Amino acid sequence: MKPTTCTSRSDMSENFTVLQNIDYHKPLPDEVHGRKEARYMHIKDVSLINNHVLHNFTENKRSKSSDGLAKDQLDLYLPNMKVKQSALSSSTVIKSSDNNVKSSDAPPLVVFVHGGGWRRGDRQQWKYCLSSYDTNLMLFILFRFHNLYQNIGKSFARNGIACAVISYPLLQPTLWVTLFELFTSFCMSTLLLTILLTLVMLFFQLLLTWCLPLTNIYIINQIYIFIIQMNSLQRLHILPICLTLSQLAMYCFISLNISNYRNGPHPNGILLSVPTALSTFLIYFYITQPTFGTSLWMLSVILTGFLQTSIAINQMMFVYKSDNRCEDQVKSVAKSVQWLKSFGQKTGQFDTDKIVLSGHSAGAHLINLLVWDDIYLKDIQLDRSDIKGIISLSGVHNLHSLSFPLIRQIYLAPFGKDIKALEKLSPATLVSNCKSEKVPQFLIVSAEHDYDFFKKDATDYVEKLKTFGHVAKYEIIPNSTHLSLPWAFASDKRTTTLEEICFCFVKGL
Repeated sequence: MKPTTCTSRSDMSENFTVLQNIDYHKPLPDEVHGRKEARYMHIKDVSLINNHVLHNFTENKRSKSSDGLAKDQLDLYLPNMKVKQSALSSSTVIKSSDNNVKSSDAPPLVVFVHGGGWRRGDRQQWKYCLSSYDTNLMLFILFRFHNLYQNIGKSFARNGIACAVISYPLLQPTLWVTLFELFTSFCMSTLLLTILLTLVMLFFQLLLTWCLPLTNIYIINQIYIFIIQMNSLQRLHILPICLTLSQLAMYCFISLNISNYRNGPHPNGILLSVPTALSTFLIYFYITQPTFGTSLWMLSVILTGFLQTSIAINQMMFVYKSDNRCEDQVKSVAKSVQWLKSFGQKTGQFDTDKIVLSGHSAGAHLINLLVWDDIYLKDIQLDRSDIKGIISLSGVHNLHSLSFPLIRQIYLAPFGKDIKALEKLSPATLVSNCKSEKVPQFLIVSAEHDYDFFKKDATDYVEKLKTFGHVAKYEIIPNSTHLSLPWAFASDKRTTTLEEICFCFVKGL
């Protein structure tokens, strides 16, 4: 298994540094010295270099159980501090007896946990859509355009707040849900590519129409005549052509992102699917010698069958190897917080006394569980007082709110049918069991056009928090939905309403 190198880049125009692919299960080294070692570790921002500790970015390895996306890693977005290495002194850095470092102007830290119904998603969401978990080109392009969830880390860091975006192990879906997702992903991918190919063909036809009066090139004339004179029966051949080309395009996308399938079962089966399909078609063509139209249809059917079957086998064999539980997801979030606190104490890159947890949908459920259930914090020697704030974006605070028959089968199947188990894993239930006074402040956010049960869940949760004397603020974001809330964190320099609310909350702690 090849090691995964953590990379670092500093974008001075954006005024923040990104440390990517950090394995939060790997402990920090005791000491790293000098700029030479820093250059070897690909660190460009000199403010990350000090005489105490720096994470060894060259030896991060994925665990044997992790997939091609490495669910035990995080990306860390750090505002570029104005303190240079040469200026690090007692006036700007406080050295404690345990070799911890604190900068006088260190920013707070926000730890963001993505949503996805506990069984989908990644910190770099577009990679999830071309991986052993799913193969959906339409969502891949959509999420890559919005830069989800990197836009959240960039947004906080651009405004002087450190932010870590983490991945965590996913739960196993039911069989029929997996089959449904395979079918919808195939339809969405094929539809997108067919539309794009059709637009290209129309553009080519218009281009030929425009070029024809200006040229006497024989080939262009013949292509133009072929398109214009095609009868209705021949036009049906466009369908298998588009299907064939779409499958070949999908194969190219997968080949370029095969690293996301690398640690899944039989990724080479996907790469061999197209050559095998073409060989099968050539044998069929040689034996039967079909007509032009029949051969096109058979090529499209054989190619689609081999490629989609390979994708389905890879995905189904991979997801059904998972034996994770919700408790394991919370433990992973807790482990990332522990790693980040250790990193902050030893580098002074952010204030470890101002850690805020943030999550969307299922991610909000996990961070609330972490705060209310002492078991997870005690396992990593942390206290509830280490968390200063909670930002819950359209979160699940009571699992019973998802108890509708269809929704329950889709999302709550991994939790089992035991009502007491659902209550134990519901933050709204755990509020009344907490006797500690060291409880963080809460910012509960709902979308204006959110699902009704999510809105009711949020208002009930806020009322219960206030009933037990906790500080809770409730906000509704206008012109937003449950799925669009993470996109409200703009990836450019615009500031949205949600950003302003979150920035004010974090900086006011």
